[in-house]
Amino acid sequence: MLTARGEPVDKLRGFEMGADDYLGKPFVPAELLARVRASCAAASKARQPPPRPWSLRRDLPSICCGGRVNSARRSSQTDRD
Repeated sequence: MLTARGEPVDKLRGFEMGADDYLGKPFVPAELLARVRASCAAASKARQPPPRPWSLRRDLPSICCGGRVNSARRSSQTDRD
């Protein structure tokens, strides 16, 4: 929220109304730009898909064995699961 009202009570009211940020006049354009960039960065992080869950079967061979897996042993383990 960019406004001419900069008193603490006005800021609190703005946040209570749902503002994510509040900047009163007079303001420094560089500060406004920095706040916009920070807000955009936070929004893009929020849109990132969550990391893929770790899987013992899928990920452990590459971690422990350098990607080398005994295929005969792996198929017998898969049949038990």
